[in-house]
Amino acid sequence: MKPYYTRSYEPTADPKTTPSNVVDVGLNRTLYTIQSQIVGPVFNKVWDTPGNGYAEKFKHSIEPVLTINRTSSVDNIGQIVKIDTVDNYVGGTTLTYGLNNRFYAKRKVTPGGVTQAREIFDIELSQSYYTNQQAAQFDTQYQTTLGQVTAVNYSPIALNFRALPTDAINANLRAEFDSRYHGLRTISAQGSYSWTSRVQLTGGWSKRGYIAELPEFNDCRIVQIPFACVPASLDQAINATSTMHTKDNKVGATVSFTYDILRGFMQQQRMSLFYNAQCCGLAVEYQTYNFGPLSSAPIPADHRFFMSFTLAGLGNFSPFNGALSGVPR
Repeated sequence: MKPYYTRSYEPTADPKTTPSNVVDVGLNRTLYTIQSQIVGPVFNKVWDTPGNGYAEKFKHSIEPVLTINRTSSVDNIGQIVKIDTVDNYVGGTTLTYGLNNRFYAKRKVTPGGVTQAREIFDIELSQSYYTNQQAAQFDTQYQTTLGQVTAVNYSPIALNFRALPTDAINANLRAEFDSRYHGLRTISAQGSYSWTSRVQLTGGWSKRGYIAELPEFNDCRIVQIPFACVPASLDQAINATSTMHTKDNKVGATVSFTYDILRGFMQQQRMSLFYNAQCCGLAVEYQTYNFGPLSSAPIPADHRFFMSFTLAGLGNFSPFNGALSGVPR
């Protein structure tokens, strides 16, 4: 891999100082990366359940996993202007080890009695070790390590749970635990239900923990008299989205919201309606935003109204900011 950058950070006299000035000086970054994955030994257990109304067989599979990733040294990493994950390659070896538990069910998929095995839920537990501590700051496998200030050898312990009992229902849960200070960094859960593609319901919940020993998880701001120190990084919120439309997709509506449980206010609400005819279509949307007491935005709240229309043979005319982009036409 040898990408070329037309701009770079100006080198500093002290190599420990983080560069801040971008100059029109190009540079090449040359590196190679190799990866190998080892799975097993795999342990399986099968149960025959002919009288079960859900499935005639169940299977449990336990899979130890080890992934080894080696990236060559990147000497000019400090001069690279980082925009996306491709720019964040750091030299060193990463060992990602974990344990996967997968559960399968053999069910009838057609009225004629044809059966098929499908994965109904799985539980994955994983962690990474880095020979180069800086690699922990750019590992996209973990949500709480990207951009963190502290360079460490071990990643948080990640727990993933996925469930898909039917084609209409699915759920996901992810949590990351700090392996050094034994605290919860983040946890989030999401579930959805779909009925004949005409009604779709989605709901989610997320929470960010407080760890006193980590600067990224114990920062606070003075928000009001008598100068109460509220952790700015803490958050806990729920969100929900509901989409409904007729069978011919002629009329439909979407309603969504995000509510801040920790601070007790509605962060955003969105309501949209659309109507499609043979010759044309019309869609309207109303949005409200509340940026909260910890926001640096000059406007604490915002209300927005958008309208879009479609003409046959000409296309649609929508707001430039991307609103109404998900409305069927």
